[in-house]
Formats: sequence, structure tokens, C-alpha cells
Amino acid sequence: MLTVENNEGVSTIRMDDGKVNAMDLTFCQLLTDSLRSIEESDVSAVLLTGNDRVFSAGVDLKKLLKLKDQQREAFLRALIECFETAFRFSKPIVAAINGPAIAGGCALALACDERLIARDVKIGMPERRLGVPLPTIAIEMMRFSLGNRGTQDVVFAGKTYVNEEAISARLVNGLCSPEKLIQDSIKAVQSLAELPESVFQITKRQLRAPVIDRLALHSPQFDPEVFKVWNQPETDATIQQYIDGRL
Repeated sequence: MLTVENNEGVSTIRMDDGKVNAMDLTFCQLLTDSLRSIEESDVSAVLLTGNDRVFSAGVDLKKLLKLKDQQREAFLRALIECFETAFRFSKPIVAAINGPAIAGGCALALACDERLIARDVKIGMPERRLGVPLPTIAIEMMRFSLGNRGTQDVVFAGKTYVNEEAISARLVNGLCSPEKLIQDSIKAVQSLAELPESVFQITKRQLRAPVIDRLALHSPQFDPEVFKVWNQPETDATIQQYIDGRL
């Protein structure tokens, strides 16, 4: 599902699980464990990317439909933990978006310090089409990068963005040719790693502190409601309809 390669102080995590790097319980746990292991190592920074086809298409909807009640909630908690681990990651982390980053894949990219995307690659949050609300962590990560209005626009639009439109929406920081994406992304993460480690870590914590505070306040309030909607039979029917029409 994941490969980790270390080169000149940078760990490249490559997501490579099936056709679309869909997120299930095992995938989320593996990525969380990989990030925590790297955080405790002497590696200075992380580059997160996908395989030759996709960054990540988000939650594995087909597997999700097979999960019921506590199983589904356990998966959603693992997904939330994965996002929060990436968002709180103490070292520089840059997303090299070499293929579609949809829904949970978009959220995972937004957890990173910077995001570079290859030309003509799609990114977005189409959960509105699935009829499901986003976990609090996903909303807060979007708010951190996009602001309140930008988050509202992206969530309610439920569409995907490409090229300059993705930059205008603030979903990504830069646009690259597919051939130069990895090279430019490594330069970006190495530039962040040039800061003294203590300076980077303190500054990152300062910048993210309002998000962490809101998560502590709002996650217990909203996430039980989110879990409830994700477990409703009507949600299963909407997801199945989406699968039948798109997958």
C-alpha cells in the first residue's frame, strides 16, 4: 500500500494501493504509523505522493458499504487520526499531487505544508454528491488553507478543480509539468527543511494552534453527528447510486 524511500534527508512516501489509492482502515493505519515512525527518525522532511495513476481518490466506498455501525465508526476514526497526524506532523511535509486528489485525497493533501500539482490533474471535495458531511478535521484543514469563504465555496460546489483554477481556489500552491513535479516538490520541501528545526516546529505549532483549539472544542460536538449520518441507510443508498454512476 505504501513505500517509503529515504534520500538526502527526505523520506518519500508513495501511496500505491490498487487503481485509485482508496482509503480503508488498513491504509489509514499504515500511513499514520509511517508518519509517526518518520517523525521519530532523523529524517528532516517528507514528500507525499501517489503512484503513476493517482494521488488518492479518497475513501474506499465499496469497502465502506460493507462496514456497519461500530466497524464504520472505527474506520472514520482511523481516517480522522490519519488526517490529524499529517496536519500535526512536526517536520516539513509537501504533497506532490501527480494524479487526482479527490475527497479524502484532497483532505490529505491539505494536511501538508505545501501542495504542488501536475498540470491537468483534478483536485476537489465532491462529498456533497455523496450526501455526507465532512469530519471536523477536514473542515478545519480546509479553513486553515482556504479561509471560511473559500471552504464554503469548495464544499458547496462539490466539484473538481484543475490548473490555475485549483490555485485560485487555494487548494494548491503551485502548478508543475508532470515531468518536473517530483523535482520541484523536493526543492520545496528541502527549502522548508533549511529552516532551523526548532524554528520550523515552533512556527508550525503557532500557525496551527487555532485549528487544534477548534478541533478540541468542535470535534466532540459535530463528529458524532457526522458518524450518525454516515451510518444511515439513506447514505448507503446515495453512495451506491454514486458508485453505479461513476465507478
